[in-house]
Amino acid sequence: MTLSYVHRIHAIVLRVQVLGDRIDNMTKQIQDLEGKSQSLQLTVDRLSLNLAKTEEEESSHKVRSTFTVTMTTDILRVGT
Repeated sequence: MTLSYVHRIHAIVLRVQVLGDRIDNMTKQIQDLEGKSQSLQLTVDRLSLNLAKTEEEESSHKVRSTFTVTMTTDILRVGT
């Protein structure tokens, strides 16, 4: 084997190592992003649940208010 072939093989080995390091770094970034994505999804789920509960409570409050107004109106009509 000549010296130029040894240099070429060495250069290829170095490129493979650099590419391997880049792959490792990208894999870590992907894992970090997946973790953040899961955390964000849990936050969205929690906020959606809270919104649904709030809307349900508001709807229930409106029904009770309407019932109270209706009953008060009916009582006033009966009294007159």
